[in-house]
Amino acid sequence: MPPLPSWEGLHPIVVHFPIALFLAAIVPAALAMVFRKRAGTWLWASVLMIAMATAGAFLAVATGEAAEDIVGPTSQAVEQAIHEHEEAGEMVRNLFLVTLGLAVVLAALASREKRDLRLIGPAAVVMLGSWVFASIRLADAAHQGGVLVHVHGIHAPLGTGGVPISSPAGRHTGEDDD
Repeated sequence: MPPLPSWEGLHPIVVHFPIALFLAAIVPAALAMVFRKRAGTWLWASVLMIAMATAGAFLAVATGEAAEDIVGPTSQAVEQAIHEHEEAGEMVRNLFLVTLGLAVVLAALASREKRDLRLIGPAAVVMLGSWVFASIRLADAAHQGGVLVHVHGIHAPLGTGGVPISSPAGRHTGEDDD
């Protein structure tokens, strides 16, 4: 079995779990609308998935910041791309927290014995809106991470040594070569 990467190298490994969990959390939420008698149960399943995604987002941000700290000398364009990706990741983490709070409220309302349908409908719309907005921002942050890897050649270290990362020699970084 290969050794685990350093803390800095964990970022590309851990970042994909919160993405998948958060996007998939809409499935049990949708099932709650189909199976209304079990809506509370389905919504709590969605809450659990969003909670795990949120925990994973905190881990992804922490490992991303560690990876940023070991990036070697780069161009201004790469530094700007890293900064934008970091800001986007932090925004997504915060949006996950908001969506989690709204999902908890919605699940609690749906689980009550005497459901107040006047509250559940608007709560569901607000939670869904938060989920959609967070998902769009998530896609943007993921795209920015892809730009770092595929355009600028920035990779987290895969070994256990924590070797600094930088743009490979000869790779175009978006600045003039003067």
